[in-house]
Amino acid sequence: MADGQPQWQGQLSLKSDAAAEQQDLMLLALSWSPDGQTLASSNGEAVYLWDTATGRLEHSFHPAPTQPGLPIALAWSPDGQTLATGGFGTVQLWNSNRGKLQQTLFTPETRSTTLEGTLPQGVISSVSWSPDGMQLAIAAEDSTIQLWNSQTQQIERRIQSGQGWIEELSWSPDGQRWAVLGDVIRLKLWDATQGTALQTLSGFEGEVSSLSWRPNHQSLAIALNDGSLELWDATSGTVQQTLEQWQPPEPPVSNVVSWSPDGRTLAVGQGDRLRLWQITPHLDSPLNQRDRRPTQAQQSS
Repeated sequence: MADGQPQWQGQLSLKSDAAAEQQDLMLLALSWSPDGQTLASSNGEAVYLWDTATGRLEHSFHPAPTQPGLPIALAWSPDGQTLATGGFGTVQLWNSNRGKLQQTLFTPETRSTTLEGTLPQGVISSVSWSPDGMQLAIAAEDSTIQLWNSQTQQIERRIQSGQGWIEELSWSPDGQRWAVLGDVIRLKLWDATQGTALQTLSGFEGEVSSLSWRPNHQSLAIALNDGSLELWDATSGTVQQTLEQWQPPEPPVSNVVSWSPDGRTLAVGQGDRLRLWQITPHLDSPLNQRDRRPTQAQQSS
C-alpha cells in the first residue's frame, strides 16, 4: 500500500470458547459503543460484546426461546446504556451493561400498543438511533422506515421507501440524513426530518453489502462483497478512496462495517472475522499495525 494510505491496525477473531457456540459466528451486524471501548456483534443467535483494546469477549446474551425475534440488527443508543436489536417481527431494547431485556417495543401480538396499521411486516433488518437518542429508525423487509419516539413510546411516522427490502439504515452524525441500503435501489440518501428522498448514489465497483456514516464527517464507509471498502463523500456523491481488504471468500460473504465514535477506526466484519482499519481524520498517514488477536486464555476466561 502506498505511503500516506490507511493500513490495517490488526485483526480480531470472534470465535470464542466462552461464547459456547457450536457454529461459526457469521457476522450480521456491528455497533460500536459511544465510548469506543466495546464493539457489539450479532450472528443472528446472540449478541456479543468485545473489548476493542484486547479483543476479549466481555459478555454475551441470548434471547430466550420464548422471546420473539432473533438479533440480526444492532444499534447502540447515544448514551451508551441501551442496545436496540431488530429481529423477526420485533424490536427489543437491552441493558448494555447487564445484557438484560428492558423492553419489547412491539410484536405481532401487541399491535394495539402502536398506531394502527404501522407495524413492520416480517424481518426487522436495521435499526439506527438518532444522534439525540429521541428516535429509533426501524427498517424492515417490507420496504418501510418507521420512527419510534423514545419519549412517547409510539411509532410516530411510517415511510414507504420504495427501495425493496431495506438491508441497512445509518443516521448521519448531524441528524439530518439517512443513508439507506435496499435490494431494489441500492443506496439512497434521505432527508431524515422530512422523510423524503434526496439522492441516489451509484457507480460502485461491486455489490454493496453494508454502510456506516463516519462520525463528525460527511462521508460514508461502504463495504463491497468483493472484499474492498469505499469511502464516499455524501455531499458530492463521489468516491474518495478505495481500500483493499483481505482476499474475499468463495462464495463471497457480505461484509458489515461500523465506525468508532471518534471516526478514526473502522471495524469490518467478514464471515466470522473482524478487522480494524485505523484511519487518521484526513486520511493522510498510516498508523502502526498491531496484532490484537485474542489469545486462547482470553477467549476461555
